[in-house]
Amino acid sequence: MTYGELEVRSNQCALGLKRIGICKGMPTVLMVRPGLRFVVLTFALIKLGAVLIFVDPGMGWRSLGRCFQESRPRAFIGVPLA
Repeated sequence: MTYGELEVRSNQCALGLKRIGICKGMPTVLMVRPGLRFVVLTFALIKLGAVLIFVDPGMGWRSLGRCFQESRPRAFIGVPLA
């Protein structure tokens, strides 16, 4: 993927996320495997001004619960397994 393609895809993604209500300052959990989708979503969320909360699914259920309690996310983006 070129930087130009990343720009186009992240803009499209940002528009879709905005349409579903993700906005500036919104705490948003991103629980997606590393790869192209992760990069596009990260750039899209940054463009929207969302507060990114990166979560490592390997941290265990207890730590995951504590992370969500402390960060109080208002949106969640994740793979189906998440």
